[in-house]
Amino acid sequence: MLPYGIRVIAQKLYTSAHDRFGKASEAAKMAGVANLLFTTYICPAIIQPEAFDLCSPSSRPNAAMKRNLLRIATTLKAIGSLKSFDDQTEPWMAELSAKIHGSKELMKQFYSNLTDVPELEDQRRVTMYMESTESRSPTRAFELNALYLIHSVLYRHHAEIVSSSDNPLTAVLRDLGNMPDQVSSEQNKQVLLRLGLRSREELLSSAGSSGESGTVVDLQAELRQKLLDCLRIAPTITLRQNEGLSESMEELLRECKADSKYDAAAAVQRVLELLKQTGVDDASGEVFLRTTADEISKRARRRVQLVKERTDLQKIVEFVQTHKQELKRKHAAYGEYIEAVRETRITSKNVLPDAKLANQRKKKKGRDDAQAKKDEEARAKTEADSVRKVMADNPVFARIIDEHQALAKYVETHPNLTKMQFRDLLDRRPEFVKAFDKHPDELIKVGRAPSLSLMLNQHKELKAALDKKQEVRELLESKPDMTRNELNERVYANSQLKDLYDSRPELKELLYQRALVYEEELKTLEDQKPDAFIAGPSKSISASNLEKRGVLTTISLPQGMIKKLHFEFSSVKSGTYSVLATHKGRSVFLFELQLEELLNMQARREFVLDLGKIKLDVGKTLAFLNDKMKY
Repeated sequence: MLPYGIRVIAQKLYTSAHDRFGKASEAAKMAGVANLLFTTYICPAIIQPEAFDLCSPSSRPNAAMKRNLLRIATTLKAIGSLKSFDDQTEPWMAELSAKIHGSKELMKQFYSNLTDVPELEDQRRVTMYMESTESRSPTRAFELNALYLIHSVLYRHHAEIVSSSDNPLTAVLRDLGNMPDQVSSEQNKQVLLRLGLRSREELLSSAGSSGESGTVVDLQAELRQKLLDCLRIAPTITLRQNEGLSESMEELLRECKADSKYDAAAAVQRVLELLKQTGVDDASGEVFLRTTADEISKRARRRVQLVKERTDLQKIVEFVQTHKQELKRKHAAYGEYIEAVRETRITSKNVLPDAKLANQRKKKKGRDDAQAKKDEEARAKTEADSVRKVMADNPVFARIIDEHQALAKYVETHPNLTKMQFRDLLDRRPEFVKAFDKHPDELIKVGRAPSLSLMLNQHKELKAALDKKQEVRELLESKPDMTRNELNERVYANSQLKDLYDSRPELKELLYQRALVYEEELKTLEDQKPDAFIAGPSKSISASNLEKRGVLTTISLPQGMIKKLHFEFSSVKSGTYSVLATHKGRSVFLFELQLEELLNMQARREFVLDLGKIKLDVGKTLAFLNDKMKY
């Protein structure tokens, strides 16, 4: 069922429509309710589920799914508004129109039930009643200082709060007594209070008998004061949890007499007498008085803690004052040093002439301007070399990227992708190259020479002419990568190719353009450093060194051979390491280490990898690879 708030709004809309358009049909009056329900809540969530956290950003619907969702939302809105589709303009909706026509009564009943809600005031009273009857003894969480703050406000302003003696709050405030002090942040913990209901008659009777029990209240106040005196004399005494208050006080009396604390013993004796006179030694009075005593004991311990904190703060103040005096002394010494430097005689040896100084500033400004110009050129070159710039300037190239889901996702997650990085990606992922089969010329935009066969087949007339001259086609495709000089030599070396080259300007332009791209690739390769073509790290280490590191646990070879045995570690693929054991330049054995397999063995608590002639310690091997075989 929908929330009460939406149902109230729907009822107000229906009531307003019924009052203003009394002669309208029932479906017309329900139109506002339908628009509220479907147009405001249901249809937007269907059309854009990602905006309402109904799907993750990675799984948001594509364009085709959006169109389907739009049709579903339109259909639901038509069903909700009780309007059938036009069979003449939308004949494909005829079956759905029949179902809408047949479900009108059900939708009217649904809207009738939707707008049939109780009044807001009645609903609020019901909600309050349900909350109050949810638990017979509800509990609430409060902080101690929050409770003490409320207590202090009630205590200080009781005259304004309690207007007369027959007010039920009179008994409550009398039971609370004096206001407590605030506790420290460490002791300010949350407590759970179990709330109980007392009838008004009980509270009034309790308040009415306050005059009769005035003597008892005075005795209780004296009892609290005497108990406070006892705890001040002996602040470390803690009342025992499993004994009554009288038993605890009698035990305290015996301890005071044994320790010759006669003042404390007299105070405890008076407390015992007051317990008998006030009659608070029963269960309810015991709990109340015991709670009061615990709070007073806490205050005493808090005072001891405050004294200790005050002492610590005094030590800190003394340290700060000493440090301040030290800083003043250093400041005075530095001032004297600066004055001495200023009074030193200035000569031509330590001061530059004005002309030389101006020349140095001019050179520095020139270097700064040159560096700024160089940075600007590098930034412009980087921006021009970006794949994003190519997509912005070439709609066909951008459409190819967007239609290929994996390629579009890669470009989206790499916003700073350059042309060179894009070419490397195409070299690693041949399936991405196939996305450009219909438009191979677009690869030239990123500096990659496309397949010559695809470029020739793209032009129908040129393809037909080459099909008639298979020898020329085979000659061109036998070596597609050529510079402009090599292209001219090949053209003039074959008469048939020369005739076709001169008669077909599109062939000439195609081959010339491809030769330019190939020359740019060669120039880019010449500018790169050799380190860019190294697949992975390589490390040579002796068998004795590996044994010393603990990597080799066992090696089944002659001892004389082990001394001159070396292991060549290399990696051409991330996560895979090839290890070649050599003896005097000749291969002994070869094996591979899979990083994932080693980690799984470590997780299974398998400590040794058995490779036949040698056995490796798994943990030490992982540590060695992590230290020596970094990319």
